[in-house]
This record gives sequence, structure tokens and C-alpha cells, in this order.
Amino acid sequence: MSTRWQNNPHPHGRVPIYYANNRLYNGSYAPTEAPTRTSRRIHDGFVLSNNYGLDTTSDDINSSLYSSPYYINGRYNSDNLTTQRANSASVQGTEFLLSPLETTADFTDDDIQTTIEMWQGKQLKFVIPYDGKVVGNTITLKNTDECTGILSIYFSTKEGGEPVYETAIDLCKVSPDRFEHFILHSMTVVPQQANPKKKLYVRMEIWDEVDQKRSANPFNTGRKIEIAATGLGNHQACVYKLQDKNVMVDEHYDYKDYPSRPLIGLIYSDYESVPTDRIDNMKTGATVSLNGYRYDIFCVKNGSGAQVLIYDKEMNKLVEGTDISVDGRIKQLNIAQATDTNKNTWVYYVDGYSPLQRFKIGEWRSEAFPTGSADSVKAEIDDSVFFDSDLGGASGTYVFTYTGGHWEYNETEVSLSTYGISLIGGGPSEGSTITVVYTVTDGGTKTIESIEFVDARPVVGASLIVHHNNRLYLAGFRNDPNLVQISSIEKDGPNYTLFPYRIYVPNRSPYDTSLNPITAIVEYSTDEIMILGKSFYARFQSNVNIEDGTPSQVSSYMDSAGVQGQGDVVNYKGVLYSFDQKEGIRRYSGAVWSKLPTTVDSHYDRVDMTKPRKIWGYANKLYFNYTDSIDGKAKCLIWDMQMNYQQYPWFQDVDIPFCDARFDETEDLIGIHPDYPCIMRLYAEDIWARLDTPIVFRRDTKYLSLPGNAADIIVKRVHAKIINNANRWWYLSINGDKQNMTQFRGHDKYYRQPVWDTITVQEPAETPFPFEDVFEENAIYQMSLTNIRLQCSAVQVRAKTKTFRNQANLVSIALEVQPHQFL
Repeated sequence: MSTRWQNNPHPHGRVPIYYANNRLYNGSYAPTEAPTRTSRRIHDGFVLSNNYGLDTTSDDINSSLYSSPYYINGRYNSDNLTTQRANSASVQGTEFLLSPLETTADFTDDDIQTTIEMWQGKQLKFVIPYDGKVVGNTITLKNTDECTGILSIYFSTKEGGEPVYETAIDLCKVSPDRFEHFILHSMTVVPQQANPKKKLYVRMEIWDEVDQKRSANPFNTGRKIEIAATGLGNHQACVYKLQDKNVMVDEHYDYKDYPSRPLIGLIYSDYESVPTDRIDNMKTGATVSLNGYRYDIFCVKNGSGAQVLIYDKEMNKLVEGTDISVDGRIKQLNIAQATDTNKNTWVYYVDGYSPLQRFKIGEWRSEAFPTGSADSVKAEIDDSVFFDSDLGGASGTYVFTYTGGHWEYNETEVSLSTYGISLIGGGPSEGSTITVVYTVTDGGTKTIESIEFVDARPVVGASLIVHHNNRLYLAGFRNDPNLVQISSIEKDGPNYTLFPYRIYVPNRSPYDTSLNPITAIVEYSTDEIMILGKSFYARFQSNVNIEDGTPSQVSSYMDSAGVQGQGDVVNYKGVLYSFDQKEGIRRYSGAVWSKLPTTVDSHYDRVDMTKPRKIWGYANKLYFNYTDSIDGKAKCLIWDMQMNYQQYPWFQDVDIPFCDARFDETEDLIGIHPDYPCIMRLYAEDIWARLDTPIVFRRDTKYLSLPGNAADIIVKRVHAKIINNANRWWYLSINGDKQNMTQFRGHDKYYRQPVWDTITVQEPAETPFPFEDVFEENAIYQMSLTNIRLQCSAVQVRAKTKTFRNQANLVSIALEVQPHQFL
């Protein structure tokens, strides 16, 4: 990577933008007319003012100056542009809406026997028992000295282990006059069997507070809070001094035993959520509507069974009195909404085990269809009898339909024996058909090409359903994985109770394709759907006419363009996208599948294919949610379609458990937590935490060096510019050469940098950051590390912060460096 006027003396009367004496960095040496030692003291640098997305595939020399090898929970610009934003902004958070089906093991006022004081610079540790999957906690406290920090509560499943769970409270919102009780929900949960001894190791600390008197160490404020406690039990506490901003954070905690223990209530839930989707042309997720009123469909299950939840978004409550049956073994619920000829609006759904079922919107009572079988009933024909019948004189395809308790041909009642036809293995059901394909040659040779009985009842065990052009398509059958059933259209309109069309996809014997089952179905265009298997895809045409037109397969391709599940494919803005672990994310726009240009290929190998995945589109972004097979974290890769490929349009969110999403014209993204039935608003405006869990925002620069890594450099200063607001703690880390860096991410040495928000004289220090102050002239704040003198061949700067009450905005990173040979 080159810089302007690299390795040249300072030109007369011309100061480069990165030069230390361009009035950005006071106190550095001034240029002179002659190239003296003084003029060369600081004469090079890097200014990174465009913070583009991820590049995890290119080497450090050839990758872009503005890309990042590690960038989590951030975006280029922001999804929320109502106020001034930097070009690297933290992602929006998740807002709590409703959490049914949970139980709370809480404490009462009678349990409170004493209080324990805390402040920034004092940490508490203690052990509490638990008995179930922990999804939240309660706590009672008072902000005695009007502390302006954030109280975090960390839960670990082993002593000294990494936290698996964190909740936090903004102390600016806690009363200084009375004790308040808080109910908190976490974005990550503690599994029931995480600790066989049923013990949780809890640690509490206060962070993000700075003294308004600006100094090198504004962290030791001493403002106290009081936490409700019980005399039954003990705790450990350590008191320490937070270090100066010019010193790497290396604080040591010497814990000592003390009597009493903070009171923490625990919230349990034994339910988990089941992905639910509606995969028709509405593309709004599992929502249904009646007379313009929206309901969201969710499914949850536990060890005793599964149930469907109907959520009323406008009232933020569940609909009561529902009775919708699903199988307890369900892995995904798929729904379709359709209105019959009697103007009744139904929701049809499949769970992979049960018969096709439906319920009427507003009544919420399910009913199951009588089930058919693919091969239990067979039709036989006596050739000679058929040859002598009134149909034996001409070639054709003759269809007999069972309706009203009798067989009909051309709407005329007939007897099958007249045509030598009989059934074995069972009897017909309403709508069943017998199709005879018959040919007569010019020489008079007569041949029965085929005879087929089709039971019009839906086969049990479908897992996929889609409503397309007035027909329902069923697929993904548990015992017949390549079968597709299609409903009928009759004279008076669609009939969603009969499925007379049965086709195997791809168009081969089911025995040939039994190891390549149908795994997904998606609408491709207004008159075509695409059916995908593990290693094939087939385009299927559905005539748009109401009363005629038979569905037909257009093409089928046996290649690697299939998917492993329904969550791996989506139609977004008329383009199909799918995920394959070997090829990554692909795009289909009418000809062939093509690999999406990407700089995040290295992440695809970490996708856990045994866990649910979901690819979906929203607000000009493509999201791919998955579980990392290495660290077990829930992650999401985001492709920003508004950026071109040279700007590195890929980003990653970490610690973001995801089940499914629903949205409508109000632009609200509604989802449910995968680990417990917590309904929430995803990427919510002006929310900077995920439920009650802070979000870690971090962006690393690439390793910066002279062109071709030709010579060592000496790093002298680092400057980071941000938009200052209520995120008062930032961390900067400097790493020279990869062989010297800490190899285990998360244990790097950081400098803690204070940030002072623009509080006016009239506003007390504990007031949250004023909305309008972001437009003031001093909204951009510079953090500087000086006197570094790090000699290396390449240097990397890492900037991170935790967001909870405001958005993080990183404007730029600048370094003052000096080539080693000029010393």
C-alpha cells in the first residue's frame, strides 16, 4: 500500500494531508527548507477515512487500504440516518416486545436483609444455584450517588470461565432515592445442562463512566450504587484503581471474601422456537391478515409437545383461546394463506409429520385433511375390454374422476367395468382420478401405454407448502421425498381440498432419486416456481389462468446447485439467492447459478450445517444467519447491495441468535428468539443493545506497511476520530507484526480511552447524551496514543467499544510513522 510522496523529503511549500504538521497534530516538528534530520522526524503516515467492509481472503499487502479483516456488529454508514453518522457505525439493536411461556424464580421484599455498595472500580463475584434454562434475571438496586455508568451482570458456568450470558442496566435511568426492581432478558441463554452441579458463577462490574473533569484518568469516579442483598450467603469483592488512558489495560483483581450476597432472581423457559415461514409471493415471512389486520405466526416446542402462537403486533399480545395442532417432533413450520370460493380465508400449514391441516383466521381452530397415499391403491385394466369400448377407436389420454360417490368421464356417470378397469388395494376418495394413455396406430395396432390411479387426498407428512397462482403445492414428504402434489382449479374457482396432480421431481423414478430428496421450494417468477433438492433444481410452470392450464415441469438440472434446506434459498427483489457451503452464496437471475463475488469465503467453511440457517433480504441488504461451528456463536453475514464490490460490501454481526423474521410496509422487523419464545423487534431504530445485552462493536484495520513491505517502520502516534456521545469508553489496540500479536482473539492488550459527550452547563452530568448535540461543532472527538515508538514491518490498529445506550461511530484511523532507514 502506498502513501502520497512516500519516502520523499517534504516538498517546499507543500504539506501532504497525512503530514504531522498539517495542524492536526500539535507539537510535532515543523518542515524546513533543507532536508535536515529534523524535517524527516515525522514525514509519513496513513489516514484511513473510508471504513469499508470485510476482506478475509486477501493478503495484507494486496488487500485494500480501507477493508477490514475483522469487523463485527458494524456497517458502512448506518441503517439509521436520522442524525449525523460516521462511515463506520455500530449496528442497531433488538427491542424486547413480549416473552410468554417463562417462569420467574424471584425474591421478595422480605428476602432483602441488607445492601452491598458498588462503584466503578469495585467488582463482585458470587455463586447462585439454578435449575433450568436461564433466559433472564431480576435485580433490585438504587443509584445512591447518581452514577452515570452501566452495570453489567455476567454469568459463567464454571469458575473463572468466559461469560456465556450478560445483562446490563443503564444507571442513568435508576432512581437515586428509592430501590427499583428490574427484569432483564439476555440475548444469549444458559443451557439447562451447562453445569452438572447446577451452579452459576456471577460477576458484576460498572463501566462506561467518566468524570466530567477532563484528565488522563477520569475513570475512578467513586460514585456508588446499592444492591439489594441477603445475609444468607457470601460474596467476593475486589477494589482496584482503573489505569491511565496512556497505559495498556492490565488491571489485577485481588478478590476477598465478604458476608452477604446480592439477590438475583432467575427467569427460566423450557421452550425453544421453531422456524416458521410463508414462502409465497408475499415475501413478508410468517404473517397472515384478515380485512387488513395483521397477525404473526410463531411455533414453539418443549419436551411435552409443540404449539402455535398467534401474535397481535398492534396490541403486543398473544391471541387467546387458540387450538392449532402440530406434531411435537416438528423442525420447521411452513404456512400458506388462501381464500376459497366461499370467501373463507384459511391458513394451510405442514409440519413434516402430520396430515395437511388448516385453520380459519379469526377462529384459530385447526382441522386435518383426510390423508391419501402415493402407492397403496393401484388401477388395473383388461386391454381387450377397453379395446372394444366406445373409447377404443382413437388414441388419447382418458381421465376418469370419482365425484359424488360415482365415477365420471366427461362429466357423465360411467362404470369402470365398462372399460375393463378395476382397483386393488383400496377404494377411491372424492376427487380421485384414473388416467389411461391409449394409442392406435395407422395399421390398427392398439396399445395401453399406461394406467394410473391418483388419490386426490393430500399425502401425510409434507414439510413444504406454497400458494402460487391459485394452487397449493405440497412437497418434502417424509416417506416420499421427491413427490410434489398440486391442488386443482375447477369451474367455479380454486379447490384447495383436492390434490389430483402428482409429479415426481426431478422427472425420474423416485427410486433413482431417493438419495436426492426435495429440500426447498421458492417462487421464481409470476408463472414459475423452483423446486430444489440436495443437488438439483427444477423450474416448474404454473399457468396463470384461473380455470384451465395444467402445471408442468419446464426444466430440471442435476448439478451442485441444490440446497440442504428451505432456509438456504430466498427470492429477494426478483432474484434467487442460495447458500452452498462449498460455493458460498450464489445468485440465479434466469440462466445459471453464479457465485456471488465475495471477500468472506473463509467464513463459509465455519457454517455449522447441522444447525438451522436462514438467508433473507430486507432494506437492500441480504442476510445470512448461521451458527459458527468453531466457537458456537450465532452469526450473520450481511451483503449491502448499495455498495459496489470495490467498497467491500460484506459485514458480520456476532452474538445475534436468529430464528426467522417478519416485516410489512411499516418497516418493522419482528422475530422470535430461537432459544426461548421471546418476541422482539430486530434492528430496531434507536435501540443500541440486544434485549438487555450490550453489543460489542469492533473494527480492525488491515496490517499496514510500506509498499511491498520494503522496510520496517516506527509507529509514533495513533489517532482515532469518533463522534462523541454517551459511549464514553473506547478501546484501542496496536499490534505490530503478526508473530508478535496475541494469538487468542479477545485477550489483546488495549488502551482504554475516555470520551466526553457534549454536555452543556444547564445539563447535569448524569443526563443521557442530548439528541441535538450531535450537530455541534465539537461532535467529532479525537483519541490519541502518543510516544509509542513501535518498530515493525506492518502495524494494525483495533478499535472497539460496547454499545448500550447510544450508537458507536468511528470516523477515521490515522497513524504517524517513520521509515526505519531514516533514523
